[in-house]
Order: sequence, then structure tokens, then C-alpha cells
Amino acid sequence: MKYEVLRYQAIARISGPILTFFTRRNMARAAALLMRLHVETQQRATGPEPVNIVYLPKAGHTEDIMACFQGRERYGIHTLDRKLVKAVFQAFLPVEMDDNNYPSNDPAIERSKKELRAFWIRVLEYLHQSMEFDVVLTGNYSYAAEQELAGALTQMGIPFVALHKECMKTPGLRPFYKNIYQTRKAHFQGVKTCVYNQSEAGIQAESGVVEQKNIAITGMPRMDRLHRLRKEWAKKGRKGLQPTVLFFSFNHKAGLPVLGRKLPGAYENLQQDLERLNVAGLAETCHQAMVRLARENPDLRVVIKTKGDKNAAQYLSRIFGENPDFPPNLDIMAGGDVLDILPMAGVVCSFNSTTLLEALALGKPVVVPDFMEAKNPQLELYLIYMEDAVEYAPDVDALVRILYEKALEGKKEIGEDLPETSLRLLDKWLGNSDGLAGSRVRRIIDGLIKRQPKTSWLR
Repeated sequence: MKYEVLRYQAIARISGPILTFFTRRNMARAAALLMRLHVETQQRATGPEPVNIVYLPKAGHTEDIMACFQGRERYGIHTLDRKLVKAVFQAFLPVEMDDNNYPSNDPAIERSKKELRAFWIRVLEYLHQSMEFDVVLTGNYSYAAEQELAGALTQMGIPFVALHKECMKTPGLRPFYKNIYQTRKAHFQGVKTCVYNQSEAGIQAESGVVEQKNIAITGMPRMDRLHRLRKEWAKKGRKGLQPTVLFFSFNHKAGLPVLGRKLPGAYENLQQDLERLNVAGLAETCHQAMVRLARENPDLRVVIKTKGDKNAAQYLSRIFGENPDFPPNLDIMAGGDVLDILPMAGVVCSFNSTTLLEALALGKPVVVPDFMEAKNPQLELYLIYMEDAVEYAPDVDALVRILYEKALEGKKEIGEDLPETSLRLLDKWLGNSDGLAGSRVRRIIDGLIKRQPKTSWLR
């Protein structure tokens, strides 16, 4: 962990600014050399038909990559920090050209985009001389800093593929995102998007940002691991788990319309009727309920899991203060892979979150708060209704009681097969009830790569 922190700081404070300097002076070879020094090899490809993958890491996307390719010897896995891609982008385009504001009618801006793509081609030609890679993968088709990189790779005949991880679009969100895609995002310059579900596929196709033929529904790859682990538990059993409640933190806009921006602030103001939608009271009440649960039940372990970013930390500070007096059996866990924490939970709780579906895939009992703003009819189309696959708590007292009871039951044996309702929900929202999303992604990647004689990847 210390190494990762030092690496992050080195790129953010030293390598990134140097790379922007090289880019502004049109020093493509120097830029390529600096980027090459930062490429990390996580797995080397072996065998007669090796496939070398470069991916741009991001939470969720990294786990999807590993679920697809880690441990499969013919795939080389190499990572290039996205901050370096952003450092090149910043030399050509202003900060307000962000993920939700990329199209432009300004001739100077459009000229800069073409110049950026041309610079990427020169950089990539140098990079390819020293490290032959077959495909580049990212976690969303619309990241602004990667648009012209995608165009450059496509022009060079190297597939740029989005394993699109933001796919939870409820009926209420579909028209909102269709409009955002049409008006705020550029047409995808890569060759393929792999999405989790039909909803995301439909939005991309209907908005015209990705051609229908270039969209594949593969499901969420990182859920493959949960299916495997559940089946292992069913065969081997689990012993000695401490009763644990795992609460995935959510904020006042959980699953509701938001539009992130670099400028003028973190979020852009939406239409008044959309701005008013929130679950602020529910979110704060549920967080406070976790403290109450821990304090009233010292035999229980309670874990509040956050995304680990600055916004999540600030949100917890607003609720609990800067130096909260938590009971000793309550832990705050920031960031990290969900698989590092989900297995230890006796019961999982959150609201309108992918993590609840991941818990179902692992055979965990799930409790969802169903009071305060959750009962607002204006929010109905924005909520993930999970039917009888979960237990809904009608008030805060019931939430505390049910979580305690379920945590004590958490030592029960987990079955290999999931209930029909859980399978249906996993298919609908995450496209993965069978644990085979990774194999679907691999088939697509293999089909995109042109087989040509290869030189050594590392020279």
C-alpha cells in the first residue's frame, strides 16, 4: 500500500507535469519514453498466441480486467496510469472539456482535438516499437481524456475497447442519460463497448454514440469471482466467522440523477425537479443506525464501507463530525476491492447499489431500508426493486433489529445454487447469473485482434 501511495504521488507531482511539458513542446518521443517507464507488467503472456493488454486502471474496471484475464497464461496484463493520459490531454484542451462536456462548436477546440489525436499517433508509434501491445482497454466509453487516444488507436488498427462499468440505469435514469449521451458526450472512437446489461446497450445505441453492431452485452466480469467463491463455500463450508454487518455507505444522491463536472464545481445544477430528488434523510439515518447497532450489540462487528475517495470522506465527516466517538466494534473501511470484505459479512445493507447484487451473487442475506425518502413516489422509477430476494426494513428500528438477527444467522451454510429471483435480478441488472462474463469478454477481445507475426514484447 505504501508503494502505491508513493507511486501515485510521483505521477501526480513529478511525471505528470513533466509529461505535459514534453507534450506542449511536441516532444513525442520523450513523452513515449516517459510513459513506457510507467507501464507496469502485472502478468506476462506465454504460449504460442500471446495477447498483450494495456488497460487504464480505475476502481471497478481494474477488478473487471483481473476477472477476465488474470491467471490465464496467454494474456499479458499491463497497466498505464490514467493520470498520464490526462497529462497529455491537458496540454491541448482546457479543463472544462470533461467527461460530461466534450462536444464543441468552437473551431479552435476542434482543431486542438485533431492535433491531440495526431500527437497520440506519434507517441503510440514510439511506444509500439518498444512494447508490442494488441489491445487497450478502459472502463467507460466517454472519458474525455481518452477520446482522441481512442481515435488514434483505431486509426492505427489497434483495438480500443471500453469494458463499460457504469451500467445501472433504472427506468427513471434512462431518459436522463440518453439526453446526456446525445448532448454532452462524443461519438465513441474505439471499436467496441462491452456493457453489463440491455439497459446500457439500449441507451448507447438509441443516443447514437455507439453503433449497435459495436455493442456487446457481456455482464459484469468481476462477479464471476463471487459465483466461484459461493460454489466453493457450498462444497467446503465456512467456520468461525464473527457475526458481521457490512454496510455500504451511500449519499443523498444514491442512484439519482447527477452530472459531474470539473468546472465550475463538482456537480452541475440540473433542472429543479431533478435537483430536488434526494435521499438525504434516509442516508444520514442509516449511517447513524450503524453506530447505534454497534453500540447496542458489542458482540457484533459493524463495518461501514466507503468508496475511499475525497467525496466519501467529506460525506462521513458531515454526518459524524471530524472526530467521531465510535464504539470499538465499528470500523470504517475506505476503498479497496469488494471481494476483500464481502466474504466476511454475515449480512449486507445498502441502498440502490450494485453492491447489493454482488452480495446476492455470493449468497449473502441482504437488508434494504424502505422508509423516509425511499417511500417517495417520485423516486419509484429511480429505485432498484429487488423483490423477495432481499428483506426490506420498514423503519429504522426494524433495520437495526433485522441486521442483528441476520448477522447471527450468517454462519448458516450457503447453497451452491441461487434462488430464481436472485438469478433473474443478476441477469437484469448485471448480466451475470452464470459466472461466465469473463469468457464472453475474452471471446470478443480475441475476435478483434488480428493475428500477425509478433516480435518480443519486452526488448
